[in-house]
Amino acid sequence: MNIRSEFIFAGLVSVTSLLLVAALVKHATSDTALVGTYQMERPERDDLPPTPTLNEVSLLDSIWVAGLPFPEKMTEDQKCLAEALYFEARGETVRGQIAVAEVILNRAAHPAFPDSVCGVIYQGSKNKNACQFSYACDGLPEEYAEAGAYERAQRVAAFLLEHGAWGFTRGAIYYHAHSVSPGWAKKMKPLANIGNHLFLGPHEQPKGESEG
Repeated sequence: MNIRSEFIFAGLVSVTSLLLVAALVKHATSDTALVGTYQMERPERDDLPPTPTLNEVSLLDSIWVAGLPFPEKMTEDQKCLAEALYFEARGETVRGQIAVAEVILNRAAHPAFPDSVCGVIYQGSKNKNACQFSYACDGLPEEYAEAGAYERAQRVAAFLLEHGAWGFTRGAIYYHAHSVSPGWAKKMKPLANIGNHLFLGPHEQPKGESEG
């Protein structure tokens, strides 16, 4: 290879390296913007603390969950939330599980729903197949066949109720699996698409109008 060829080759390597660095920076920036710019809106409540900040979605993995302290004594809301995460989202990624938990937390802070986590989860459960979360009123006992999955759900539930969530769902109060198309969802506004679930909320009403 002569001097001129070596010079051209070195130039191509430099340009390629710069393009690769630019692409990586753009990707990292987009991830940070996705997570770090949104703060979940909810009233100040002792049982729902302010949302913490997290700029790296990649930190939310099984290693992160394993590092969370296991609660020595579960509160009723922690038990209910862990139960919901196990039956509704144990097959999801950690981020997907947090997203399902956020819907429950958002409902507990919303005037249209009960004001506690357990109240939200068991709303309508006295009537078979009339509740918000199907497992809560299917008439079957809650059995935790996957011990590891239940332990992870307990750790995540305890952490979220102590520290808050990240707002991945943009304030959603409804969700459904991609495998179904419920009629009520057509009246809702899609807010986030995470894992196997679509997260939704009501459309904003024009000022001066009210429901009912």
